[in-house]
Amino acid sequence: MFGKILVIGALLALAA
Repeated sequence: MFGKILVIGALLALAA
């Protein structure tokens, strides 16, 4: 669960 959050967070960070 937390892993998914980290992945989404990383994608958002790269997108930002």
